[in-house]
Amino acid sequence: MFVFEPLKLMLIILLSSMLPCIPLTLWFLRNSKLAWFEKLPFGFIAGTMLIPALLWAEGMLGIYFSLPLLLANIFALFIIGIALCIKDKMLEIPTLQMPPISTHAEIFDAVKKYSPAVFLFLLMFLAFWLRIQSWGPVYSELDPYFYLYSGGEIIKDGISPASDTTAWFDKLNPGITYSHRTHPLDSYLEAQWYSLYTAGGAYERYLFSTIANFYPPFISMFMCFGAYLLASSLLGRRYGIFAAALFAFTSSLILKMQAGVAEGQPYGFFAVLFFFGAYAAALKLKDIRIALFAALAFFATVTGSAFADVIMLVIVAFIPIESLRLFLAYKHHESHGHHQQSVPQLAKHILTSGARNYQEFFLQLNLLVFAGVIVANSMVALYLSPSYPILGVLAPSLFQTSVLVLAAAILSSFVLYFLGRMLPLQTVRLQALGALMVVALLLFFLSPVGSMVRSYVGAYAGSATYPSPLERTIAEQGQSGASFESQTGFIGRTLSQGDVGNMPQNIQGILGWLFVLALSLIAAPFSLLANIFFQLIDFIVNLFFQLGMQTSEKTPSLFLLILMCAFLYTLITYLSLFLQGFGKKSESASDDSRNAGAIALIFALIIFPIAYIGINKIKYLVFLGLVGSLAMVLTVALVEQAVLLLALTLKKDRHLASKVSYAVCIVLIASTVLFQFADERSAVAKPLLVASLSTRYQDSPTGAGMEKMAQLCAQIKAMGQSDTDICAAGSNPKFAESIENQFNPRLCLYSQISNITNPDRDQLAGAQLRCSMLSSYWLDSMEWIRSHTENGSRITSWWDYGHWINFFGERNAVLRNEHARKDMIQEIAHAYIDGTPQEIADAMDRFDSKYALFDVELISSGNIFGGKYGALNYLSCARDNQTTVQVWPGSSKCEFEHMFETIYVPKTSREKCIVSPSQQISGVVGFVDYYVGDARQLKKEYCMATINLADGRRGLGTYYLDRKDADGNLVLNKAFVQQYSSEQDYDVYFTVYNNDKVWQGQNGTLVGGYEDRKGKFYDSALYRAFYLNDLPGFKQVYQTPGGEVKIYEWLGYKPYSKAS
Repeated sequence: MFVFEPLKLMLIILLSSMLPCIPLTLWFLRNSKLAWFEKLPFGFIAGTMLIPALLWAEGMLGIYFSLPLLLANIFALFIIGIALCIKDKMLEIPTLQMPPISTHAEIFDAVKKYSPAVFLFLLMFLAFWLRIQSWGPVYSELDPYFYLYSGGEIIKDGISPASDTTAWFDKLNPGITYSHRTHPLDSYLEAQWYSLYTAGGAYERYLFSTIANFYPPFISMFMCFGAYLLASSLLGRRYGIFAAALFAFTSSLILKMQAGVAEGQPYGFFAVLFFFGAYAAALKLKDIRIALFAALAFFATVTGSAFADVIMLVIVAFIPIESLRLFLAYKHHESHGHHQQSVPQLAKHILTSGARNYQEFFLQLNLLVFAGVIVANSMVALYLSPSYPILGVLAPSLFQTSVLVLAAAILSSFVLYFLGRMLPLQTVRLQALGALMVVALLLFFLSPVGSMVRSYVGAYAGSATYPSPLERTIAEQGQSGASFESQTGFIGRTLSQGDVGNMPQNIQGILGWLFVLALSLIAAPFSLLANIFFQLIDFIVNLFFQLGMQTSEKTPSLFLLILMCAFLYTLITYLSLFLQGFGKKSESASDDSRNAGAIALIFALIIFPIAYIGINKIKYLVFLGLVGSLAMVLTVALVEQAVLLLALTLKKDRHLASKVSYAVCIVLIASTVLFQFADERSAVAKPLLVASLSTRYQDSPTGAGMEKMAQLCAQIKAMGQSDTDICAAGSNPKFAESIENQFNPRLCLYSQISNITNPDRDQLAGAQLRCSMLSSYWLDSMEWIRSHTENGSRITSWWDYGHWINFFGERNAVLRNEHARKDMIQEIAHAYIDGTPQEIADAMDRFDSKYALFDVELISSGNIFGGKYGALNYLSCARDNQTTVQVWPGSSKCEFEHMFETIYVPKTSREKCIVSPSQQISGVVGFVDYYVGDARQLKKEYCMATINLADGRRGLGTYYLDRKDADGNLVLNKAFVQQYSSEQDYDVYFTVYNNDKVWQGQNGTLVGGYEDRKGKFYDSALYRAFYLNDLPGFKQVYQTPGGEVKIYEWLGYKPYSKAS
């Protein structure tokens, strides 16, 4: 039985990640204008980033991970911080005094003073609590187990090896190897917690997986803090709290950061939000220390995730635009006594001294950020390619497109800064700006720079582009739909006519209906504008980048409404700031009071490019939760400003107008947060909170879980039914000794539901989210692989299961989820779909594989053919050059030839047919698909009639219309017939041919029907192995109790050796 102590781990996380850098951070930020409750999260984040970074750097230097090294790093950071605090006499304990609360004014002041801290920490805790509910060792996902494998290598070997043969081995290229080395910070963080939890104990996969589960919920707290920091830097603390709440409760940001999603994306969301928050706070406060945290955040983004380009897309636009504003706004020749300094003197000052104004600080901030990128890219490059010459590794990492584009953006800011000092007259500056724009356009259209930029943008904005056939088969590469409510929650609610519906009959329903109706009426024109806006962006993007963008029309929704409001807010805020440079009262460089408004541009550059990409590509839909939350913050700010202006227009009393606008703001914030938390249509926060109050079976399988199962078993028996698993779990304490029984998703679900016949909506939804676990048959399969195959064995399977085979099965795989060799994926697709038994054996010999795994998902979906078969079929045909990446899957003649037989029976005007005149058996005509040239047509093929089988079964049978026996009866086609679908004009059936001897043969013998098969589908290795349980040259060595997974041993396998 698996036993785990979550409270013990949480204490370890507190002591090893959150607290060690608190003294150092408080000392570092000692003179910062940040409040105490804002400094504390900086300390938490510093510990979360710095300790894994140190362990990683030490590993690269040959000092491998170990518990003593970990403890040394933790204590070193803590002691250094304490020593610095002692040096500056910062360890004096402040006196705690309760604020006076004798009057209403004093109570209001106390609430205003302390409520931001209370709300911020409460929201951070809730962000963690909601996401931790799905913790466990066998979360149902694919990609996390690639990253977990890397963490396991660190625990076992001290470092993840630079190469391994856990997948992608090919005898034709035996020297080419791959590894589990990836963005290392999250892997070292998980290894850190595991080592402390086990006191340096041996690696155990289920325990490590469970501990790693805590990393996404843990860092989600700091994602919320980053959102708070970003919003509060522009709009104040109440908007920071609002942003933190939305990030805590938004559906996609919960699901992508819940326990079990231990991959790179959660770290990316955290690091990106913290970067933008620190960057904005540094700009607002002009604080170089916070700028260093922004650089650290960018470093962590590069080394802990694949999200660095999200930051790049924003700041490479923000830096030149903001530099342009400053170039036009500042009267350098009047505002400084140093405007006549030479360029080298100015450069020296910026690089070595404190900033004298906002513009100099802006340059310093961006240089620090750039330094963080350079250090991170260099370290990652050396980590991924340690055996190559250093210069050969560093050069490509430092000259990659994103780095060069960022360098060009920063260079442009310096050029504009120096030009501003040399050109005191604004008219001359405008002339210089025009010349620079002409040069920039020439570079873009006529030089390699333009090609580089177009390629960089196209990699993200390209609409459903497919570099190879494999991408055609992956859903996330497709185009997004018209509605985004499932990703964004209430703030993305669709508001079309169908969503409004008819007016209910009760008062409560009428009020809700009126609310939705009002929202839909407001959203309609804004949604229309949004669709036009995106069409305009399509035109601009296609003009400059030739990407063929065609954004489909989006359904009217609250999401489109808030996008347009956010656009309006940022346009007004930044444009007014920008236009100040043309007025008589343009800013002096010493007047930085308005420059914080530039943060509105950061919001715009986060929201709109990312939203545009997200509404076009499924892969980036998850980001819509992020941009929607930020857009909602700006929408409320816009409404508050509009109410203030309206109140000032109606009443000249500014104090009263401020109170009214403030009240409206609070009501909007509170109601939005409530809907985002509890909306019945899309919220997952409330269901998770409700479900968190119950105990899952696996958390107490011999206690509360067993008692609950016993009660359910009694209820089921009282209804005259039975359930083997539930009753065994409720009566047998040893039932949960196997991992697949203890973590049975059904038992987990039922253990949290009060009424299994009529479950509460929130209780059921929350329970489903908490029970997202691998199916028991997959756990059983992986346990069999680990226990019954030889060490070092390699398993052939479809690529989806490669990470599971590595992590749970602890064996090598042929294919894996990172798609390192697309040609190998096509080879296995061909072997499974179109290869003879000898061809699949040849492929396995090439890839040094002894075992082949076939599973139900590859060939069926539920009780009908389908599942992933279409993907394998398409890739097999692409491998054989019978289709191309330009052709949609399922459209080629090759794929048609490898599909299962389907029969179409018209719903109306059915044509009768006679099976046996003497026995008066009749049926209806069934049609089949066939090709005439390049076109598909239907032709009459079968007479469909009821048939009795030899084993007593009765079903639908097929008889050849064009074949008769000696007695004039139609000849039987020995196929099992099942309904596939019901279309508008036809009922569609499919056929199964097997060797079950239930058909009448000659001389009264019983025979199988496999000899009557039609098409290549029934000859495939996949069909034969899964449905016939017979693959020549192979021996079936395992199948799950329900037959969902079957594993075959190749009898001709000979281990690979270099000598051979």
